[in-house]
Amino acid sequence: MSPNGPFFAIEAKGAIWAFRTRMDAESWLEAIDVKNNEYRFFAANGAELRLTVTGNSHERVVVTDEVLGIFAKELEERLRRYLRGMPAKRRLLTDSALSTASLPDLADELARSAAR
Repeated sequence: MSPNGPFFAIEAKGAIWAFRTRMDAESWLEAIDVKNNEYRFFAANGAELRLTVTGNSHERVVVTDEVLGIFAKELEERLRRYLRGMPAKRRLLTDSALSTASLPDLADELARSAAR
């Protein structure tokens, strides 16, 4: 069974992009960036999924079902750090709630914030 969303692309520079579906990510991520390993791609449970590029004349990004590992604690800490850097008025979780929020809560919060 493949992991469910939301999904997160984390740039090498630290930016995090949230996606409701794999198809959203596939249409937004650029093939050249995937080829250059600019992103790590995670499901909400911390599973890191492999990104690939298909096609010759028209390249397209594909989020595969291949799980590279489960990095729930790392994803939790990255989401928490990213949300702390976001203005408080853009999120529902307070600063104190961020400190104890679970990975599912942090994933939902970032997905909500990105949708606004």
